Amino acid sequence: MPVRKGTHRWLVSALADQGYRQRDLAKAWGVNDAVVSRFVGKGEPALSLERADTLSRMLKISVDELLTRIGEKLPPTRKPAPRSEAMSPSGITARNPETVLAELREAVARARAALPSATIEVTIKLDEKL
Repeated sequence: MPVRKGTHRWLVSALADQGYRQRDLAKAWGVNDAVVSRFVGKGEPALSLERADTLSRMLKISVDELLTRIGEKLPPTRKPAPRSEAMSPSGITARNPETVLAELREAVARARAALPSATIEVTIKLDEKL
C-alpha cells in the first residue's frame, strides 16, 4: 500500500539523529539523490513497503510508526524500547508480546506486498493476562 502525503522534511533531522544523510537513504533505496530529495520535499514518489521497511530500519522505528508519522507529517517521538529477550530452556528466544505483534504486522505487510494475489490471514488468540 503506497503512501503519499505532503512533505517529509522532518526526515532529514530524523536521519541525522541516526547518523545518516539523504545520500545514505538514496543508496539504501538504490536511487539517485534527487529521488530522495523529491520524496522529502514533495512526498513523491509514493513510499513503497520495501522502501518503508528500509527507512524504518534506518530510523530504528517500526514500519507502523513510520507510516503513521508520514501520514501525520510528524517526526518520530520516541526511541524504540529495547527488546526484552531471554532464552528459554528450549533455546527459543522469548520477547515481550508488543514486540512480537509489531514484528508480525511488519512481516504480514511485507508478505502482502510480495504476494499481492494471495490472501494472507493471521489469527492470534491471547490470554487476557497479556
